[in-house]
Amino acid sequence: MGFWQAVTATQWYILGRKHFTATGWERAQRSSAYRSQLEAADLAGKTYMVTGANSGIGREVAETIATRGGSVYMVCRDRTR
Repeated sequence: MGFWQAVTATQWYILGRKHFTATGWERAQRSSAYRSQLEAADLAGKTYMVTGANSGIGREVAETIATRGGSVYMVCRDRTR
């Protein structure tokens, strides 16, 4: 690994630890800027396609869109789930 590759990898690691972990998510969740934008979103009359909507993040996204009035097409590998 070259010098610049090591620097880039280190920067990505630090950024990932700060923003893409449970702690980073909790910090962003407490931020009023993100919360007000999400709560103010009006999805009525819009159509969305969500992949992986039978579990995990995809399911939460599909449920949130549906509760806010949006139409959801759920794309899943297993129809029964």
